[in-house]
Amino acid sequence: MEALASSAALHPLESLRRDHRLIFQLTDALDAYRAVLLAGARMPPGDLGALTLALRTLADYRHFEKEEQVLEQVLVRNGYNRNLKRLLDARETHRHLRDLMDVLEHAAERESTWSQPDRWTIAETLLDLSREQTKLSMSQEIELFPELLTRLEPAALAELALQLARFDAQSEAWLPTVDVGELCRSIMQHCVQASAERLVFLSV
Repeated sequence: MEALASSAALHPLESLRRDHRLIFQLTDALDAYRAVLLAGARMPPGDLGALTLALRTLADYRHFEKEEQVLEQVLVRNGYNRNLKRLLDARETHRHLRDLMDVLEHAAERESTWSQPDRWTIAETLLDLSREQTKLSMSQEIELFPELLTRLEPAALAELALQLARFDAQSEAWLPTVDVGELCRSIMQHCVQASAERLVFLSV
């Protein structure tokens, strides 16, 4: 517990920012996958499912839950209602992003039967998810987080950081382990390979 408190005190919002860095890697991979899809190239089976599972785990089950169960509650307990509407708007965005993840999960389950219209629909869903998630994360990094650091009392920041650290420690016991760096490197390599194969096919 002392280690959690010490780490949290040094970087009160690092838990949320670390999530953002991982999510940005995943949205970059989604964008690359979408580009290959629109070009008519074929990605290895399972890549969309792996990306969606990683995003579901890190964004939905971990990051969104931290914002809804920890961040909102700590802010309300400490009388910080100035940006409550912003947090409620974020909840609505979370619901939309979860719906988009549902669409991609269903698509990944029937990957072998995709038609060209299916591929276009999936590409649009990927674009919507990437844009909405990036917009949300950037607005928090640029607007919300700096404001919290300057306006919240030290005790409130310490409470927030400790609660976030506890959530992270507890979630490690039940969330699947995701190596985001390795997954994204693999997806990017597959994108390069698929694009090259498509160019060879078109040149024949």
